[in-house]
Amino acid sequence: MPMQKVVDSAGHSMKLYVHERKPYLFGMPQFNPYMLENLPDCQLRDDDVILVSYPKSGCHWLWEVTRLLVSGRTTTDKVNKENAMMEMSELEGNGSIDDIPSPRILNNHYFFENQPKDLLRKRVKTVLLYRNPKDVAVSFFHHHTRLQNYCYTGRDFPSYLHRFVDGLVDSNCIFDWLASWERAINEHKDLNICIMCYEDLQENPLAEFRRLAKFLGKDYEDDHLQQVIKATSIETMREQKGFLYSDNSGAIMFRKGKVGDWKNHFTIAQSEWFDHVTRTRMGHSKLYNFRYDL
Repeated sequence: MPMQKVVDSAGHSMKLYVHERKPYLFGMPQFNPYMLENLPDCQLRDDDVILVSYPKSGCHWLWEVTRLLVSGRTTTDKVNKENAMMEMSELEGNGSIDDIPSPRILNNHYFFENQPKDLLRKRVKTVLLYRNPKDVAVSFFHHHTRLQNYCYTGRDFPSYLHRFVDGLVDSNCIFDWLASWERAINEHKDLNICIMCYEDLQENPLAEFRRLAKFLGKDYEDDHLQQVIKATSIETMREQKGFLYSDNSGAIMFRKGKVGDWKNHFTIAQSEWFDHVTRTRMGHSKLYNFRYDL
């Protein structure tokens, strides 16, 4: 089993799945090895919707929003996002993604290069969600230090920040991940994709939900969308599903959901260094508009 303790520059280790055929790619320890290695061959349906994001970018939230917009409902249920998370599923059988009735709202944290080939062949609707990297780093830090299956030996944010930038985490480096999708969008003009920014969703949910609904082929009155906004608030999500991943400090997956929490963790020097790294790695991007405050 290609599970390894990946050591960073500070000497801290983290348990990660290391791909057999692509050993530079890391996955979460509890992911299904078969899916991690064979996701490109996963067959998609014409009416599938695929939500892709780097981890800790608001995927749980937008998955719930997308489900409601597709179904027309205005209340959430007890179904867990992980049930439709491709890396955690089986291809077939009871409880697999193949068992989910259409239209399926699937999700994954894969690079474009490792997506199902049907994504392009069938022009499956794809929703790409991104978030400012500083808040992602903070959220991932809490994720890795609180979920025990990672066996992460580090506890200080400064050393973790270097690990995060070096990509020694599941889904690897956020800058590489984002660049992978930008290349795909530039090279595949027929990619059927809607790009959503976490901070835009937070600032103006009505306009962004309306835009997403239109992409999904739906047309709702503002009153209906306001009900969806209320049903998918962080408070509602934490109450209904926060218990699924929690510890003595509370919910892990629905911890804060705010823009700008990075200010409570980054020093001025760390922020300036991280800004330099971001400019160096993403300064050429014409797709992403990182917003660090509202």
